[in-house]
Amino acid sequence: MNKTFFLPLIIIFFTLYYFMFPWEGGTEMVWTAAYCEPFEGLNPSDTPLDEVVVINQGKYKAVLGSESGNNFLSEPDFKGSISSTHAFYKEGDTLYLKEFGAYSYAIAITDSSPLVLGERYFSVDYGSAFIEEFDKTGSILWSWKGLAPITSLAWNDDFTAVGSLDGTVSLIAETGDITEYPVYPAEGDHVVYGVAVSEDSSRMAIISGLRNQYLRTYTLGENPQLLSQVTLDSQYRRPVKMYYSDDAVYLWVEQEDGLLQYTDDSPPLLIPVEDSFITMTHDKEGSLIYVLSRSKGSGGDILYTLKSFSPEGTVLFENKTEYFPASFQINAADLIFSMNDNIMMLNRQEM
Repeated sequence: MNKTFFLPLIIIFFTLYYFMFPWEGGTEMVWTAAYCEPFEGLNPSDTPLDEVVVINQGKYKAVLGSESGNNFLSEPDFKGSISSTHAFYKEGDTLYLKEFGAYSYAIAITDSSPLVLGERYFSVDYGSAFIEEFDKTGSILWSWKGLAPITSLAWNDDFTAVGSLDGTVSLIAETGDITEYPVYPAEGDHVVYGVAVSEDSSRMAIISGLRNQYLRTYTLGENPQLLSQVTLDSQYRRPVKMYYSDDAVYLWVEQEDGLLQYTDDSPPLLIPVEDSFITMTHDKEGSLIYVLSRSKGSGGDILYTLKSFSPEGTVLFENKTEYFPASFQINAADLIFSMNDNIMMLNRQEM
């Protein structure tokens, strides 16, 4: 089926949902269908793009999963990511930077993979612990070489935080200055599974541990300090997603059975997710958290649920589908799903 079949149904659904369950308080936001396209209709090339294309097919062969950045992959030998204005991709051993509506140009010969985080462009080799950042002209801003494989990444406008297998988190400033945070290893129990940096650069959170997993929070600045340490119930053996709210009051941490909401002034609060937790993502524009989970329907069929939470933990939006979104992410004001062989993009509009 082509996009002309899906688009009217999507528009009707979200229009009816909005009138049946209006959001209350503050600025109202509604998601409307903006784009739906089969994978086979998308073929990146050196010719100008007429519109922004988002492809989420396949996963990187690296420690981090495909939802860590705005990633796309259309062919086995083609890797790439996009921002709101540029595509950053690799063909063969060459990195290309392409502004939408313009022609691409080569910027580097490298073994690393392209990664876009927000509006920032990185080349990363996770196993070799190498990362460098480019500006929109293709010039290198800084590069970093660690001693152990990269296991987690976080960023804001001021810093890039890199977690490593040896229990070290390196905080890299825009100038290339580096501050290292050892994660107090206990007899080798120190792998960094998650790191988060607040938007105002006042806080950083780290999850580490093999046998026991710990959540530690720090203040950032001239004299960084350890604020707190909490033992978690989770036993993840993969990167753990964490997000700060825009005001750095709330820290969200994914757990096997729900969302952990953490503040400096109160004990951690677990918000249960009734279904099996799969993953989550963060909308920095609206300070919202989106959770994807799995459950069984009345007939035994598998259902997938997407929920949107406010920073305080209130459910704002819920939608069930029988199709598994292979990945979903926020790109600017768009919520993007890849479902079966189709891409669906929902655009958030403030009312």
